[in-house]
Amino acid sequence: MATTSPSDAIETVAAGSAPGSFSITSTGEASFVMPLISVPGRAGVEPHITLAYSSAGGDGILGRGFSITGASAITRCPSNLARDGEIREVRYDALDQLCLDSRRLVVVGKELGGIEYRTLPDTHVKVIGRDPDDRGVPRSFEVLHPSGLVVEYGTTEGTRPRGPGGVPRAWLAAVARDGRGNAMDYGYCFADAGEYTAEYALDEIKYTRFEGSSALEATRAVKFVYGTKDPEDIRTHYSRGMALQSSLRLEEIQMIGPGNELVRRYPFTYELSPTTNRTLLTQVEECAGDVCKPPTRFQYKTGELGFAQHTTSIAEPTSHRASPILVDINGDALDDLVIPDTDPALSTPGNPITKWFVARNDGKIPFLASTAEVFSQEWIAVDDPTGVDDLGKLQPELGTVIDYNADGLKDILLYDVYDILVTWQVLLAKPNGGVELLDTGLRRPFPLKSPPSSQRPTLTREGGSMHLADVTGDHVPDLIQCEDHDDSAQGIPGRAVWKTHVWRPKAGEKSAGFDPQGERIEPLEGVNCDRAVLTVDINADSKVDLLVQPMLTSSDGSQIPITKYDALTRREDGTWDVFRTRLPVPAGRVLFVDINADGLPDAVESGSSDGALWTYINIGGRFAEMPILSLGSPIIRNQDAHFRQAVPLDYNG
Repeated sequence: MATTSPSDAIETVAAGSAPGSFSITSTGEASFVMPLISVPGRAGVEPHITLAYSSAGGDGILGRGFSITGASAITRCPSNLARDGEIREVRYDALDQLCLDSRRLVVVGKELGGIEYRTLPDTHVKVIGRDPDDRGVPRSFEVLHPSGLVVEYGTTEGTRPRGPGGVPRAWLAAVARDGRGNAMDYGYCFADAGEYTAEYALDEIKYTRFEGSSALEATRAVKFVYGTKDPEDIRTHYSRGMALQSSLRLEEIQMIGPGNELVRRYPFTYELSPTTNRTLLTQVEECAGDVCKPPTRFQYKTGELGFAQHTTSIAEPTSHRASPILVDINGDALDDLVIPDTDPALSTPGNPITKWFVARNDGKIPFLASTAEVFSQEWIAVDDPTGVDDLGKLQPELGTVIDYNADGLKDILLYDVYDILVTWQVLLAKPNGGVELLDTGLRRPFPLKSPPSSQRPTLTREGGSMHLADVTGDHVPDLIQCEDHDDSAQGIPGRAVWKTHVWRPKAGEKSAGFDPQGERIEPLEGVNCDRAVLTVDINADSKVDLLVQPMLTSSDGSQIPITKYDALTRREDGTWDVFRTRLPVPAGRVLFVDINADGLPDAVESGSSDGALWTYINIGGRFAEMPILSLGSPIIRNQDAHFRQAVPLDYNG
């Protein structure tokens, strides 16, 4: 009879697995939830900790997309147009809105020493703000749940991370208790940076404390063990001048029982993405003693950096000045290629013709099908044509993408490069992939002094200029234009006037489009039409701001330029706020791009005497005074020569 020695025994693994569920949200994001089991508390007063993933999530203590739920906080949140009648970013003042775990708080009553709120939408939770200061901002909060649980927020210094000037950035949950005296306490770790808190995280939850006549200390806890992220992934982001950091990485969660005994732990394993240098959670385990359940692993799709070249059958445009546009013209969520090109058979400098072609994207390599003509645009006669009979140098029409009628199909606003049209016109996209011409009815600038015949028409010149910018925050660009004279009854005839023609949605029989009357931009009164106006959402509030170089007017009427930009932001009533950006006006080009991934556009400038590129970091509505050297002086030529053609691109994701 054969026998089996202990050394021949088959090695086995622990049975079971940590529970988790995957789903797709109603908005299309991938979602994963894994409950982390804590030691039972008393009468249900215990933490409920969950590991959660969302494909739309950002960076945090668990890397990209992952977060821990179970804590609670009241935070400052921005104002929006629908609820507040005004778009306004968080400014750490009395006009900020407040949110309880991302739900807006609405004031329903005020009394001496307190403000009462409800959540929106209503969750049947009563929120009371305690001891408001002279500006009406509560010092702490008390939240009463329908279950009888009462949670206090911001009652200690250790639960109020600080913002600019020491004001609270948030009010964190401090203690939760039921009506019988069972209590649960929250502790946090803070990283202070002078007057404000640069980073904070949940450190410990203690529970089973009893506040009755026979008081008892907490005997159970959840502890969060942190390490530091890889230096490649330690990011700094900015908010109203504060340099906030994201350096903590959650290494383990420990479930502690009576006698400070470790009952269960959840260790986390990470990797650094080889392409993005982002921290990625790759594994989580549930362990008790020296035994762990089989780990739950997460895998991420990676690929080599670079572009794949595919040859299409699309012919090169006749004109070297043609500017193709990538735009989803038929609403199938795939970008098509729209090509405005000179008609090679009939165009002349005195009678230019632009033919508009569309190459549809069928989603298969090489993606773009052959072109089809969808529209022909002709200028009957061009006065004093300056071009030569070389069709390759003849300027075809140009345009900018805009969903003008809000039907979900991208349209194209025409520039009218030869200055023949009286009003602005739009190529409206049709569901079948075709287009039709629409007259907006909005007059183009009509300068008193015509440009010299040698000047090629542009959108920015002394006689008039035009810009598209979503200054209202409704996600449709508005039209801003300047005329070199004031034709109003009270105006000064020779003074330039800037107006905003706000885009309005369809209302009754009135079609969607630009307001033909327009609103005067008071801060730009008298500013010449050829003055550079930059359009950028400098404070990330979803409204595009106007950056302009301010001018000082001397006693003789001449204008002296200031060396740093001002920013103009439109209020809902049509007035404009002006604030200093501290961004120098460069001798070369300025390109706005989010360098540090904090959601704020930074400024990369060229034209310096050393030929280098310098970056000014956006610290929250204004820029750092000291720039960062981005690209040193080249050996062969000045960087400005190439930088003028640069395009922002997140190459490594």
